[in-house]
Amino acid sequence: MADPAHALDVEATGVSGQPRSPHYQDQVQMWLQGQYKTMTFDLAEVEKDPGTVTQQFVPR
Repeated sequence: MADPAHALDVEATGVSGQPRSPHYQDQVQMWLQGQYKTMTFDLAEVEKDPGTVTQQFVPR
């Protein structure tokens, strides 16, 4: 994370870590092959992705 603009990531067991999740093994092949995906921390870049989902947490 010394250079967040060029950070790489792979989640071999999915973000949830739950074996019943449909995303549990969706990155395992990348992990086995030593592949990574880029992590984007720049909000402008994130918002360009049409698959981006945002959540807003509002205190009660």
